Amino acid sequence: MAQVEKTSEQELIARLDVLTKQGQRLQVLKEITRIVKGGPSRTIRPALARLANRNHAYVLALRILHPIIREDRLKTGEAGAEVLNIYATSLMWIGALEEAQECLHRIKGSPDALLTEAFVHFAKWEYQKSMPLLFKYINSSSTTAYQKLVGQINLLAAVIAVGDVEKAKAIFEPLSAQLKSDPNYKLLHGNCLELRSQVEILQKSYDTALVYLSESEGLLSDQPGRYLLYVNKWKALAKLGLSPNNPQALMDLLKVKTEATSLKNWETIRDCDFHLARLKNDDELLQRILLGTPYQGYHDRMQSVFNLSLHESKTLQYSPLQPEISPQQIGLDLNQITQNSFLTSTSWPLLQVMTKDIYRPPRMGVVFNSLYKGEYFDPFTSPQRVRNSIFRFNVWAESEKCEFRIRITDGDFQFIGPAGVGITCIQRERPLAAWQAGLKVFKEQNQSKSFTTHDLAKTLAITPRNALTLIQKGLASKKLQKIGHGKNTRYIFFSGRRKTAAA
Repeated sequence: MAQVEKTSEQELIARLDVLTKQGQRLQVLKEITRIVKGGPSRTIRPALARLANRNHAYVLALRILHPIIREDRLKTGEAGAEVLNIYATSLMWIGALEEAQECLHRIKGSPDALLTEAFVHFAKWEYQKSMPLLFKYINSSSTTAYQKLVGQINLLAAVIAVGDVEKAKAIFEPLSAQLKSDPNYKLLHGNCLELRSQVEILQKSYDTALVYLSESEGLLSDQPGRYLLYVNKWKALAKLGLSPNNPQALMDLLKVKTEATSLKNWETIRDCDFHLARLKNDDELLQRILLGTPYQGYHDRMQSVFNLSLHESKTLQYSPLQPEISPQQIGLDLNQITQNSFLTSTSWPLLQVMTKDIYRPPRMGVVFNSLYKGEYFDPFTSPQRVRNSIFRFNVWAESEKCEFRIRITDGDFQFIGPAGVGITCIQRERPLAAWQAGLKVFKEQNQSKSFTTHDLAKTLAITPRNALTLIQKGLASKKLQKIGHGKNTRYIFFSGRRKTAAA
């Protein structure tokens, strides 16, 4: 009897897999929902959750696995590596990145967990942190030949993201040769060539980039959605690199942005605006993009790869419909409502997270973590708690004749309002570079005492050499002041008033 049930489950999963490949998303989700209501067995739940993820129903995937993952709101259950990895993947897709990493740390060393955690770092623009994980994944004895190729493709993407063109070329050559030798790897080879074109664009070899893109396009011509989207983006940008005012290239880039909007590929829109601003030397747009992108990893990349940083901290005005241009009028001014008691108590954190990133709308996990810090995401109760907060804001907005409402569309939380009308964000701080962040942490712990290089290294758990580098940067930027000479050398944080100080 048990064998019959197992065979029946396998046939069911196989049928849903075929429907998924055929693009029958609604039919698949309807069937999964019916199965879940009937109480599926523990053995079939991981496969159902995977199918839910493949059909972009991430909260449904979490509901399927939640009874295995958590015994209650605080206590975690006994779950295997496969289940935890699928659960973490679902959390990643809804933006609950910290909880996803916590799940992955429970299965540290698992090959699947290594790849998923690398993707979590991708989502946070932490490409440098993803590389050791990808190396381990590629070199694991548990990964298949195909999985190793996938790992190498993602490693190539990470290396390009941090601007290491020589390492990127070294990875590309043997990888491309291997992919080219097998027609079954056509999709991976097309992706690989598209990534290789980015190396040429970084080096301003636009003609060579177009050669790689032409070959990539030939391999990806029968692929849907985002694959050709990336090729078309880099083709337009390479042509703009050759001629910044090329009208056809500008039109092609606009088409890419329009398609990216329909696909909800927000990072492509950000990237189009950034490279267009860079190629046309549009400093105003560059500053707008930097100010409207809150990720430290993104700012570190812009500084290291393109030598770009924010000029100063300031208030940002933007339109959710056209974040790249200044709005004609303001419909919501966060600086004017910070003292409003209703918003302060119920919806202020919601508005802060909604305006944090002017390109990428927050997803359910991001909003939940902002409203209910420190809580686990419960796929049964958390979505409704978030929706209640949105309802309260929309009621307030209507009563105050505010022109914006918040709507959830396919998991994205977006401001809906008239064209040309914008939002004034609260004062934004310039993101700290890594060395600045290190000094800030040390200052909070050390308070106002003078210190040595050894003190700094010990507190931050870094090498004396790295501590000396931090101190040199602190001295150059006038954040630190040197006291004494030779063995008696000490340092203090410079206040702008003190010229000398005793140890």
